[in-house]
Amino acid sequence: MKRAADGFPPGMPPGKMAVPPGVDPLQTLWKAAAALASLPGMPAMPAMPGMPGMAPPFKPAPAAPTGTGDAPKVAPGSVVPPKAPKAMGGLLLPDVSGNGAMPAELPTSVPPPWKISSPPPKPAPGQLAKPPGPQAETSPEVAPCKSQMAPNDLMPKQQTMPGFQAPPWKAPAAAAASSPPSGTAGFSKAAAAASAMGQASPTELLRRGEELLRQTAQLHQQNEIAQKQQEEERRRQEEKEQARQRFEEQRRQQEEERKRLREESDRVAQGLQDELRKLIEVAELEVQMAEAEAQKIDEPKQCEEILRVAEDFEVVSLSAATAVKACFEFMDGKHMKLKGNTEATMSNCASLLKRSHAAKAGSERASSKVRVKAKPAREEVTAKSLQAELDTLLAAAEIEVEQVKSKQAEVLKAQAAAEAEAKATPEGGGGALDQELVRVATEFEASSEAASKSVTGCVDRMDPANLMRIRGPTEELKASAALLQNRARAAKSILEETLQKVRSAKAAAAQRVEREVRKVEAQKEAARQEAIFKQYDKDGDGKLNEAEIRAYVAGEYSFELGEDRLEQILAASSNGVRHKDFAKLRSQIGDAWKEILNKQRKEKNDKQMATIKKNSAEILSALSGVEGEVAKAEAQVRILGPMIPRGAAMLDMLSERTEAAESAVDAARDFLAAAKEQALALGVDSNFETEAKQMAAVEAKNLQMKVTALENRVNAAAHVSKAARSKIQLQERKAALLREATSM
Repeated sequence: MKRAADGFPPGMPPGKMAVPPGVDPLQTLWKAAAALASLPGMPAMPAMPGMPGMAPPFKPAPAAPTGTGDAPKVAPGSVVPPKAPKAMGGLLLPDVSGNGAMPAELPTSVPPPWKISSPPPKPAPGQLAKPPGPQAETSPEVAPCKSQMAPNDLMPKQQTMPGFQAPPWKAPAAAAASSPPSGTAGFSKAAAAASAMGQASPTELLRRGEELLRQTAQLHQQNEIAQKQQEEERRRQEEKEQARQRFEEQRRQQEEERKRLREESDRVAQGLQDELRKLIEVAELEVQMAEAEAQKIDEPKQCEEILRVAEDFEVVSLSAATAVKACFEFMDGKHMKLKGNTEATMSNCASLLKRSHAAKAGSERASSKVRVKAKPAREEVTAKSLQAELDTLLAAAEIEVEQVKSKQAEVLKAQAAAEAEAKATPEGGGGALDQELVRVATEFEASSEAASKSVTGCVDRMDPANLMRIRGPTEELKASAALLQNRARAAKSILEETLQKVRSAKAAAAQRVEREVRKVEAQKEAARQEAIFKQYDKDGDGKLNEAEIRAYVAGEYSFELGEDRLEQILAASSNGVRHKDFAKLRSQIGDAWKEILNKQRKEKNDKQMATIKKNSAEILSALSGVEGEVAKAEAQVRILGPMIPRGAAMLDMLSERTEAAESAVDAARDFLAAAKEQALALGVDSNFETEAKQMAAVEAKNLQMKVTALENRVNAAAHVSKAARSKIQLQERKAALLREATSM
């Protein structure tokens, strides 16, 4: 049994109860039993011998009507039972002091019973307990206990006690002795009397008293917990109040800062508005001048005068547009600053914006008015200028066309003579007259080029893009432009018709001349072949026999005709080849020569392909050696990678390794350059046949890919070695600077 956990003081044995000094334990237990009997639902406690009946600590008060929000009323002559606070768990502590009802809150200054330093004195043998004073007489009302009295401060206040009955959880016992016991002998007599009367024994009373003390200790603990909770709640309320005060202070500071910012914003807005007002006044003045200048556009009637006024307006309008643009550029990105925060600054900003937009609208309105008036005048002036220029160009082109047309007579005369000759001769022309016609027509075309350019220039000026400008806005200008367009078309048509006739005559004469030339060349070739036939016809019989054919093939084609091919040639004419079959003989010999050439080409191609394969294999073998050199360079560079970041600590080793890596990279590059040169020379021979060229191109491409891959590897290694060399040079410069600084 854990005494401390049950609310008892440590070291207190079961069955023992601490009683305040000067208090009779039996009287204390008796009052505790009376208090238990006074609980609601408990039977009345009968009187014991020697222990007069005692009034109950309290009696229930009859219910009385209460008003809304009023405290409950108590009937006269009744005692209100105490209510334990909720913080104590709702446990009701009976009053064992004889002073009436328990206080609503337990005092915290009275120590618990087990903290009493001195044990209660034992009464002398045969000494009876002092009778209670006259204040404790039986009374229907019991005075409430003082707030500073502990719940277990048991003081004898009464001389009599009502009859005691056992609680319902215990069996009833006999009546107790008639006189109250005192001391040890009295306690034994009381126990014997209680046993004889069938009532509870002192041991039971002690146990019940201990239970009351345990409940009292629990109430003290609950009271302490409640006080801690109240302290915690009070601390939280104080923290909330402090946080609220801090928030109010921050809010006040923020409000002051906002007020200061608003005042600063208003000052800035007023300054900006003053500057903008000056700019707007200048812009309004410029716009008024532009509007006054725009009014002058309505006075003149001639196009030239309108354009002059428009030019003068452009100068004034440019100044007005610049002033208006300056206003809007000043306002760009400053609208919020211009507005400010007060009603006055906002109203002034709105007024300034309205004035600036009004100035802009006035400038645009004046410019629009001038443009509307000046546009047709400008179009009319432009159209007149273009038409005058086009009229001059057309007049020059028409003169050139007349000159070309006059030269056409000479061409027509030469054409008539050439056609007459063609009809008169059996050959159908192609003689000197046709050649003269071709010459005259060529000269005519050359002389007509200038006229063609002039006419083409005039027509190009009247393309759809320029025709609208040439026509102008008035009907008179449109009619004039139509006449110019018709003149240009007529000149172009006459020139093209003339040139077409000359070109046709020239083409016919050229065909006749070319036919005659081909005829002459064919006659010359026939004479040459006849001479060759006679050259190899040694016997002059008009036939080429087998020996003469062999001599012809050897002399003209430089190869020996095979027996099978010669037998095929002589099969048609066993006596020999006549002159009329000489062309067929040349064709047969040509086929034989082609076969020989194809055979020779194939043999040459095979040899070339074999050479290409051999050279490619050699280059591949060389590239294998180059790859070994590249691998060596990469191995040297691979060591440099981790050393570069720590170059300052191992400068000598890094320098040695870098020199070795650079030597390996240079050697790899030399070998690679030689292999690359061989690979490039593999497919550049112009004497290669078609198949050999294709094969060489494929092999060269494959070798180039391998060489490129090796070059990339060498370049990567060179990059690392270069970085290492840069690191070494940097460290050397740092060391030199450090030495200079030390020497100084």
